[in-house]
Amino acid sequence: MFTLREEPNALAPETLVVFETRGTPSAFAQACEEIGLRILSDDDLEFIDDDQEATKGHYYLTMPDQRAIDELLRLWSLWEAGEALGDHGKWEKVFSCLHNLRRWGPKDRVTEDDAAAIAEDAAESPDANIRLEIELAFDPDEEKAATNRGEAIAEIERSGGSIRSSARIPEIAYDALLIDVSASAAADIAARDDDSLARLVQVFSIRPQSLLNISTQVDTETSEIAVAEQELGDPIAAILDAVPQQNHALLGARLAVDDFMSLEPRAVGPRVHGTAMASLIVHGDLAKREPPLRRRVAFLPIMYSAIDDPEFVDEAPPAEQLIVDVLVRAVRRLKIGGDGSPPFGPDVFIVNLSVGDAKRPFVNRISAFARAVDWLAATYGILFIVSAGNQRRLTIDHVDLASYTSSAGEVRTQATLLGLCWTMHGRRLLPPSEALNCLTVGALHDDEIAAPPDVGHSRDPLPTGVFASPVSRMGLGYRSSVKPDLLLPGGRLRAILRQDLPAAAHLEFKGPNRLGGLLAAGAGPAVGGAYQVQHSGSTSGAAALATRACHLIHEELEAAYGDDFLALSTHARAVVVKALMVHRASIPEDSRKAIHDVFGPAGRHNGRKRTANVLRQFGFGVPDIDEVRGCINSRATIWAEGVVGENDAQLFKLPLPDCLSGVSGLRRVSVTLAWLTPVQSGRRAYKGVRLKVEEPEIKSICSQAVEGQSDRRPRGTVYHRTWEGSIARNFVQGTTLELRVARDPDQGDELPDVVRFGLAATIEAEDAALPVYEGVRAQLIVQPRVPVLVGA
Repeated sequence: MFTLREEPNALAPETLVVFETRGTPSAFAQACEEIGLRILSDDDLEFIDDDQEATKGHYYLTMPDQRAIDELLRLWSLWEAGEALGDHGKWEKVFSCLHNLRRWGPKDRVTEDDAAAIAEDAAESPDANIRLEIELAFDPDEEKAATNRGEAIAEIERSGGSIRSSARIPEIAYDALLIDVSASAAADIAARDDDSLARLVQVFSIRPQSLLNISTQVDTETSEIAVAEQELGDPIAAILDAVPQQNHALLGARLAVDDFMSLEPRAVGPRVHGTAMASLIVHGDLAKREPPLRRRVAFLPIMYSAIDDPEFVDEAPPAEQLIVDVLVRAVRRLKIGGDGSPPFGPDVFIVNLSVGDAKRPFVNRISAFARAVDWLAATYGILFIVSAGNQRRLTIDHVDLASYTSSAGEVRTQATLLGLCWTMHGRRLLPPSEALNCLTVGALHDDEIAAPPDVGHSRDPLPTGVFASPVSRMGLGYRSSVKPDLLLPGGRLRAILRQDLPAAAHLEFKGPNRLGGLLAAGAGPAVGGAYQVQHSGSTSGAAALATRACHLIHEELEAAYGDDFLALSTHARAVVVKALMVHRASIPEDSRKAIHDVFGPAGRHNGRKRTANVLRQFGFGVPDIDEVRGCINSRATIWAEGVVGENDAQLFKLPLPDCLSGVSGLRRVSVTLAWLTPVQSGRRAYKGVRLKVEEPEIKSICSQAVEGQSDRRPRGTVYHRTWEGSIARNFVQGTTLELRVARDPDQGDELPDVVRFGLAATIEAEDAALPVYEGVRAQLIVQPRVPVLVGA
């Protein structure tokens, strides 16, 4: 049986035939199955229909030779001409689902989005060189790869281009060149001309150079916030960001900086973004006056500002390097060292990446940037915290400027949600946030400022309810996985209104300022006893707060279990913290209902689509970090870690407290499973390992699962389910709820024998007088040092 794939094979694109589909994916899948063609997705042995009606999709068929390709294309030509297919009439139903059938070629090497971006760059700078990234068709054979690379370089130089940098990372099937070409040559590539570099058979993709999206607008002021000195432990968290201001009074010795690319001398401009991210991770939102972290934080600069102009803040990676290579070098520097240097952060297992590639919003095909994050996470046991990316404009059709300006409360909130609904496919995630192993963080429209909804010409676009910030980009992620995973505060950013069309309001969101944002250390000189602070936020700030939250969870576990916890490997601690970070996340029911009402679609058969629209904005929800860090009398959370082999399972027993036996009243059981999957770049099965918690026999304590959750079989690397009930259930003393962590058959041949996971489970009762915590704790073998940790 021939198989169609939803991802092209980077190893041999010259053997591919491309099916451009129309209509629903399920109709195409059924037509294929009737003639013996099977569609294989990357992480399932069955076709995934994510309930989105696709007007145009792409599927790829590997043919045995050119003669077979020619025959299939001949049949397609006959069908297009309205002629009979004779003995091959079974293909007619498949052809009726297609826009086009063709060989792999320039249209595949340069996507529509990349072509538009390249054409825009060429038009803006007709007399300058245009910098592009070329990903070569990956060949695992080093000699063949070198030959292919040499041929591609020769063609690039023959066309007048030049090579600026190169990188080959076999573990993620990555072989890439950073090149300069003339604007005219770039325009030819964008047009996918047959005489352009897009014709090269050695090339897998051509795209603009990555442009990391960071928020650099600043609104600074002076402050004298006092921070007491304290003894600091070794880092467990690291930041990859722009060169920070190391001598800031709020940072100083709290950062351990490794300038592994020697960017410090080149950073002559303002040091805005890295300084803010470091401050938010170490101190949180300064407006909340929280205690700083108890450990230093490692900082590896990967960006800098080369222009000494406070009015033009532009912090970016070195223009002569590939960002994927920079990321891999930075993490290796942390974990294994290099060039004779020891590892800079051997105990680091949390890495903050508050950046996103604005040149390539995620569209189905996973980026090399995300592939690198996934591979590094699984290889070194790292929990990456990645920002979802920002979108600074919103157009609301059919709403004129005057109506929106005069609106207030729920009316304005609903208008903004409608605008987000109509434009959500243009607000897609920015790489590498589609990575499966990371926690992707979106911005919650919230802060400590509490400014009035209308101040001057600025408006709060969501004055009521709890929602994602309008600047926060939306999921879903790769293979329809839940993305973003979480929302954390990114500031109630204000909108400035303008109207270009009679019946459309255009909102431009200002950067964080005194009316909306998070307070952080700011770049600039100290004046007397005062120093600079700035307003930060958006998804960058939200990701920084998530990184801080992960660190705080680790601090609590360290305090409660001491050496028993610290003796675990960093990989084990990474998956435990990942599970706990998601574990107490929730979506307010009023918010869920509002998204159902505005985004729809209506109808009892569209429940999955409505759920997907909620997940696009909220993911698993807004985490309650205080609840993660502490238990109360009526709530107990337990955690575990372990390993599981292929077709195997691990059994965990959650003790049921005697106080719930025979007692009516609302109670809940929540379970979260997290892991870091090995990945197989260039293979059909990208996500190699799938874990799940088998549906427990929950009726002994709860009656039903909570509606509106993600699929029971997770498409990412987090499983999160909640059950509840209120009917009195009788059970004998010592009864446990069995939770089986199972591993499905692997989708690959070179995967590890065992995969490590973290598990969190909570049992709670609405009646605060019920001693649930003590009832569970008394039955545990390993108990925390502190009997009860009360959440704030």
